[in-house]
Amino acid sequence: MPRAAQHRRTAGRILAALLFCALTLAPAAPSALAAPAPSSALPSTSPAASSALAAPAGTPAQARPAQSAPSLTAAPAGLEAPSPSSVPASSTSPAPSSVLPSALAAAPSALAAPSSLSPHGSEAPLAAAPEKASRPKVFGTVSFRMSLEKQKNWLSVLERNRKSPIFQESRQLSRSATWGQLRASMQGRPRLEILREVSRFWNAWPYRSDLELWKKSDYWAIPEEFLRRSGDCEDYCIVKYFTLRELGIPADDMRLVVVTETIRGTPHAVLLVFDGQEAFILDNLTDAVRPMHRVRNYRPHFSLNENGRWMHVKAKPAKASREKENAKKPAR
Repeated sequence: MPRAAQHRRTAGRILAALLFCALTLAPAAPSALAAPAPSSALPSTSPAASSALAAPAGTPAQARPAQSAPSLTAAPAGLEAPSPSSVPASSTSPAPSSVLPSALAAAPSALAAPSSLSPHGSEAPLAAAPEKASRPKVFGTVSFRMSLEKQKNWLSVLERNRKSPIFQESRQLSRSATWGQLRASMQGRPRLEILREVSRFWNAWPYRSDLELWKKSDYWAIPEEFLRRSGDCEDYCIVKYFTLRELGIPADDMRLVVVTETIRGTPHAVLLVFDGQEAFILDNLTDAVRPMHRVRNYRPHFSLNENGRWMHVKAKPAKASREKENAKKPAR
């Protein structure tokens, strides 16, 4: 074959191949570029979100387009419903799973209210409550603070006493003294003297049991009832407590203490009053106001005032005492 004819044939083949490529590929390219993508293929971002994302970081909040947020009808208890301004504009679609766990992680602590009940339904201590460093332990025990909610008789006393007070200036408390006269006689006196006078004053009332007075095994009387009818051991404590409160002694300086008298094994109640680093016991069984450390025949169960209630347990022996006891034990 002549060389010229061979060149023409080769050129023809090249042109045919180019023409084939032009006819098969050229129509597909424009359609791929010009056809709009299906809505499902695009991110579900609202126009407001797009503009918000496109806004520069320094753009003031009020200059940005308003964001559309889903309507929140309710939030779980303990969690606040987010305001529309705090919800991202793209939240019209479901939140990513990576965001939900972090948002709900705080829910258990927010929803679970602290309970003062043990799993068995009995009341559990809220916290160990050591006495102030300058105060002695109540009869040498360890104190655990409890909720006042369980002490219904004491809460009733507080409420009834507010409705029927006796500490009014002209109110006659005894044949020889009004409240105004008794209060005036205490002005400027040391706390220990006030304790002695108040205890002696109310101990003059005769002891009368709850069964005798109220036909009940246990009833806590308010001062107004005690003034008219007298009462038993806790009623003496209650009237002394409120008298001392009216004379300016803070509630946190006093405790009504329910105890067991260990010699006879009988239940009893006394009023404990802190005075600096000392504590004193006011008792209807004696007019003497004794330092607590000298009273050794009472085992406390619980104590209370207007601000709280405490359970008392016997303190563990000190390490030196345990070692001394172990030394006495015969070797095995």
